Amino acid sequence: MAEYDVAIAGVGLAGSYASLYACRYGLNVLALDGKAAPGGRVRCGEFIPSLVEAKRFLPSVTSMDELYSLIPKEAIVNRTRTIRFLSPDNRRYEFAFDGLVLDRSLLERSIVEKALRNGLTFKASFSLSRVASKDDQLELEAVGRGEVLKARAKVLVGADGYPSRVATSMGMETGYGPSDLALAVQSLMVNVNAEEDVVQMYSGIGYAYGCYAWIIPKGGRLANVGLGVRLTLVKRVGRNIALDLLKLFITKHPVASKALASAKPLNLVAKLVPVGGMVKEIVKGRALLAGDAAGLVVAINGSGIPLAMVSGRHAGEVAALNVEEGLPLRSYEEALRKELGDVVNRSLKYRRASDFLMRSDRLFSLTLRVIGTSGISRILKCEHSIPLSVLTAILSGLSNVIRV
Repeated sequence: MAEYDVAIAGVGLAGSYASLYACRYGLNVLALDGKAAPGGRVRCGEFIPSLVEAKRFLPSVTSMDELYSLIPKEAIVNRTRTIRFLSPDNRRYEFAFDGLVLDRSLLERSIVEKALRNGLTFKASFSLSRVASKDDQLELEAVGRGEVLKARAKVLVGADGYPSRVATSMGMETGYGPSDLALAVQSLMVNVNAEEDVVQMYSGIGYAYGCYAWIIPKGGRLANVGLGVRLTLVKRVGRNIALDLLKLFITKHPVASKALASAKPLNLVAKLVPVGGMVKEIVKGRALLAGDAAGLVVAINGSGIPLAMVSGRHAGEVAALNVEEGLPLRSYEEALRKELGDVVNRSLKYRRASDFLMRSDRLFSLTLRVIGTSGISRILKCEHSIPLSVLTAILSGLSNVIRV
């Protein structure tokens, strides 16, 4: 059985960054991924804030310059300047926001290549199937290519998305309720007739139940077009509801359908997105979770890439320092809560408030009118709580709706 200092399950962004940072300590690091190669099918919108916006968004993160420096120029396929949010009654709210649209597959390959040059052992097409604790280490089994790979590691990083096989194998609790998951579906589409410097977000029960729909331009009339629906609806109606709503959004939405009238899909992907904040157990025994596996998604807007980069870096470093110097693995959770906790928790509060408001298109549209563009901007960017005067105005507006 092969022996490793650190093993990493899943080589998306969190896993690739964890691999690179762990390898920088000169340790024996194994990374496993079920895909045939790093990158592969992308299951997210590929949109991130610019470096300047990221520093505003996550002001407690001290390594943002370094993390962004690892993004190769060729992985940035478009730059956007504006976010346009449409209410259920199709009123537009626009605000300035500098963003980057990525070729995420290229970025992941680039990070893994750097890790390989630093000594990483990478096993593609192998999915983790079993984890067991033994003698203060973890025994791993992974299946792929008709083979069973067996290995032993001192620390295991679960960066294998949600639901995480590492978390399940280690008995790690999420603390999630039925409303804390969403199903996202997306197509990369060609011949999209939309402004290439504007990210568009759409709301409304008829298109994205409890979530949003989006058009994220990638340049050259390419765009990621998708939406999310809360898993509670999927369980009630059936899993095809997300695909049905996406088709409806593309063909029938009074605004989006015009931009997508000539568009054709290149692919179709789906994934579960955790929107319940950090999971209850991020560290247990010799294992720790990163990225989506740890619930590190901004619940109000679905953003996960910057948090995956930050958590991957900390996971790799703490795992390595645990092996080398005995640094407690709990210090990883402490670092995450210090750097990401405020934004993740604030975002969760906003999401829970929006859950109530989004039950009625009329109510949600009215609320958006009351808080206006500045309020929408602050909420989507997870800035500090809206002032009491604005909240009072919202309550006044709700009272008017109730009276009507």
